[in-house]
Amino acid sequence: MIRVLGALGLIVVLAACDAFSMLPWGTQSSPHLCTLIGCDSAVIFQVPVDLEVDIAYDVEACVDDVCERQVLRVPLPADGPFTGTTQGSISLFIDTDTITYTLGDRELPGDHHARLTVRRDGDPIVEDETDVQFARTQPNGPGCEPVCWIAEVIL
Repeated sequence: MIRVLGALGLIVVLAACDAFSMLPWGTQSSPHLCTLIGCDSAVIFQVPVDLEVDIAYDVEACVDDVCERQVLRVPLPADGPFTGTTQGSISLFIDTDTITYTLGDRELPGDHHARLTVRRDGDPIVEDETDVQFARTQPNGPGCEPVCWIAEVIL
């Protein structure tokens, strides 16, 4: 009687863990393995100015009505080349002259409105807005989380 109850308990545990979906004789599709790469949705702005080290840039980035404003300064190199800096959800990279606005895990299918303003010493050096479409990406492969949305804007 104890063996029967033990066998029934094992069957319940295996069923709860979905172990029967991976039977060797292929009653369902083969096992699906996912890697653990993470990602965030983001818009990447390629700016038409030469971003420089040790300059304070006042950056405001928006997607639709969600905006963030930060002052970013890439520090002078101390122990090697620094090519970027991040404050909040905005990153600035002097080696590629790009500004990335990270949007977390937002779903962004369809058309959206993106806007970027960059000021140096209070004067605007970049002011642009455009409609964008985000590309859906799954870095761990089809059927695996997370799903992220990426757009690139060349100003």
